Amino acid sequence: MGELRDVLYVENPELIVFDQIVPVFEPALLSESEWVDLLRDASLSAPWGCGNGFAASTEDQRVGLTVYGPADSVAERVALPNAGWRAEIRVGKHLFANHCNDMALPWDVSPTAVATWQIVEGVLVYIDPSATPFECSAEPIEAQLIGAVVDTPAGPIYLPDIHLVNNAYNCFAG
Repeated sequence: MGELRDVLYVENPELIVFDQIVPVFEPALLSESEWVDLLRDASLSAPWGCGNGFAASTEDQRVGLTVYGPADSVAERVALPNAGWRAEIRVGKHLFANHCNDMALPWDVSPTAVATWQIVEGVLVYIDPSATPFECSAEPIEAQLIGAVVDTPAGPIYLPDIHLVNNAYNCFAG
């Protein structure tokens, strides 16, 4: 008997054969401790601009960070937690699929979060708060998340300092 291969049919009648079978990542099948391990191993370096704050994820969108506040609250420093700000870590898959997009099509993937944990300590420091617009801007706005601590079921996780960029600050879908 021949070797097992994946076969994919595409729109143009052609056959694509892959030499390896790659398991589908399904975070709902992982244990809570494995979700925490994903966070421990995460490098939150992929920026997701849009809105009044910052978002970043791992390249594979399995771990994501969001720090968002009200439009009129730009300051040099924001101590977290803060009543006006949402600061959290999510674990799942496709966490930023259709991010800031109100035109998602039925076949587009959707974000799936299996765990959400609050950032219970830290400081968001804007690099140049005077450049932060109150209208939609394509100019990048940068900040640093310093000393962030995430409250997980396995105990606190101390994040390394994270450089954040929003290339669409104060812009929203629609």
